[in-house]
Amino acid sequence: MVYEDHVLVRQAPIELLWGAVPSARGGQSKLGGDHFMKLTLRSLLACAALLGSMGFTGKLAAQGTSARVFMFHETKFYDGQVAATSDVYPDNFRDMLEFLARRGYNVIPISHFVEWHKGNTTIPTNAVVLTFDDNYIGNHEFAHPIMQELVMPGCFFAHTGYVGVVTSRDHGDWNELNFTEKWGLVTCESHTVTHPYLTQTSNLNAELVNSKQAIETNLGKTCKYLAYPFGDYNSTVIAAAQAAGYEAAFTTQGGLNYQSTPRYELKRYGVGIDVTLAGFKSLCGFTGTDTGGPIIVDNADSGFSVRSGTWSTLGSSTSNYGHYGSNYRQANIASTESAVARFTPSLPSTGYYDVFTWYQAPTDPYLNTAAALYRITHKTGTSTVYVNQRINKASWVYLGRYQFNSGTSGYVEISNQASSGSYVCADAVKFQPVSSTAPTPITPIIVDNSTAGAFSTTGTWSDSTSGYPYGTNCKVALGSSGSATATATWTATIPRHGVYEIGVWFTTSNSTYRSANVPYTVYAVGGNKTVTVNQQDSAGGAKRFVSLGTFRLKAGTYPVVSVSNAIGSSTQYVSADAIRIAWVANAPYFVSDNTSGAAYFSTSGTWTTSANTGCYGTNSLVAQAAGGLKTATWKFNLPVNGVYEPSVWYVAASDTYRSTAVPYTITYNGDTATVYQNQTINGSQFNALGQWWFNAGISVPAVQVSTNIADPNDYVSADAAKMTYLGPQ
Repeated sequence: MVYEDHVLVRQAPIELLWGAVPSARGGQSKLGGDHFMKLTLRSLLACAALLGSMGFTGKLAAQGTSARVFMFHETKFYDGQVAATSDVYPDNFRDMLEFLARRGYNVIPISHFVEWHKGNTTIPTNAVVLTFDDNYIGNHEFAHPIMQELVMPGCFFAHTGYVGVVTSRDHGDWNELNFTEKWGLVTCESHTVTHPYLTQTSNLNAELVNSKQAIETNLGKTCKYLAYPFGDYNSTVIAAAQAAGYEAAFTTQGGLNYQSTPRYELKRYGVGIDVTLAGFKSLCGFTGTDTGGPIIVDNADSGFSVRSGTWSTLGSSTSNYGHYGSNYRQANIASTESAVARFTPSLPSTGYYDVFTWYQAPTDPYLNTAAALYRITHKTGTSTVYVNQRINKASWVYLGRYQFNSGTSGYVEISNQASSGSYVCADAVKFQPVSSTAPTPITPIIVDNSTAGAFSTTGTWSDSTSGYPYGTNCKVALGSSGSATATATWTATIPRHGVYEIGVWFTTSNSTYRSANVPYTVYAVGGNKTVTVNQQDSAGGAKRFVSLGTFRLKAGTYPVVSVSNAIGSSTQYVSADAIRIAWVANAPYFVSDNTSGAAYFSTSGTWTTSANTGCYGTNSLVAQAAGGLKTATWKFNLPVNGVYEPSVWYVAASDTYRSTAVPYTITYNGDTATVYQNQTINGSQFNALGQWWFNAGISVPAVQVSTNIADPNDYVSADAAKMTYLGPQ
């Protein structure tokens, strides 16, 4: 299999962007939220120069003299397929970006980097640029949502002849590229038209000019930068790029960039499938202590040891079906334990740690055991956890939260004792320091056709045990050549607003019994989305969850996925078995505080600074109902049209001082709604007001609170408002 080689932010003050990074005030990622509050401004200050052109007057970080540019390709796991050497799995990608944020690396827009290179501006120390070649769909499904959550800019280099085209892999289309442009974090630049070797093609000028024009026409922007396909260029190519109007060009050569680096030979560090978090730290030149970061023990690390039995070393960068790093270890299963592998971390401090494991996926996932035995030895004893290694591959799978002493007394062991499959995989274990009260990580949600109260059907379905059902059986229905006469629906509880990958499990058969056009509908934010799936043997979907893609889902319990028998055939069957919903990223949001400035916060009447604790930022305001109507209004510069959830933060007090029915008026899409909040309770947190469709821009979207309350002696608190983007993209 051959693959191609290998905001910034809206016009808003810093506080409007604060909320887009996980923190104790909002959603948490797999890292605890507390330290993210401390690092948010580091990422944002990276963009200070560009923000200055937007009216931001804050001070820049210390000036840097060099910058690292990283080159990624696709961030996605294809179950059952060997990974391209240039791939990075989404969980590993998240680890890398969280490291950059945690350690104070400043991720800057590509335009900021080039303007610095020209001598027109400065950059902060530890400047980093994130680039992605080939416009693969995985970067829209995984990388961009993670970058939205962490507020990190980047650049997608697209070869325009393949925009929206499915080759051996799918590519993002113009609508998806337009969304990233409008959001303001990721920009699209040129990777030519057809991805040729530029030193060999007879269409050099057309490749450069037509690609640039296609981006400018379809995205309404000026295309300024070029990434050479395969890193192939010479002086003739450079001259042609300059003549075509490109201001800079990027190679595949690793190394730091200085202002003396030739502008059409800018360097990029390649990040591929075998680059672990430790390897990424090395590319960053990091040699210090990663306080608050995870301790990862790979099977190739000194912390890994074989305690007994035989563990074969398998896998490589060119034969990677989901393993972490350069390889993995594997043992034959046995009814009585005969092989044990141990992962021993050197923990920096005594405390709580969330523990995760990583394992690979064979082409036939049923070769892995369905019940791998893990033993976690911690401060208070040893806990046993069984993991189904046939699912949830190529990701960090949660084993639980445990107390550990500092040092090397704690460890995780994996045993070969199992009764199913042929092998058990020992690959990597992650120990993430957390507080004892931190929210537990979101684990994949699996809804089977046997899950009580979560699966329902219409029409005629029968049980089937043939093939490889997820549980004990699956449901099958005869197809319809017209409209649907049978549907199956899975209901799930989504824990928080965000982006989720949805996979479906079904039993396959030959073309006599299964359809290649089975319609699954996902009830995502902003409208239903239908994905057609091939349930025939030849599609390779047996024994695994087949990804429908990623979708923006709102929190709550509701029908998430349905399948129908409208397949255009009355002789073939449809299989309905199980779904898997895996968290990818938290929904991004924007916060406007009472100190955000006149463009984003304003008042009428007299408001005073409150002495009460529990405010969002540095303070909150209060106004008494007596003495005339007072209002406080928050505005937001929303990047795209869509469904947003406004919520408000106030400082609560007893009913002697606060009203139980404070009116908040929401202005949205040409209409208004009023929601009442009881300000005697639920203070010092964001309280959702509802969900509405808002248009992009700053002129209309607004949340307003007033003193129009029953008791003139009561006070109203006005502190902060948040706007969370739910979808539809």
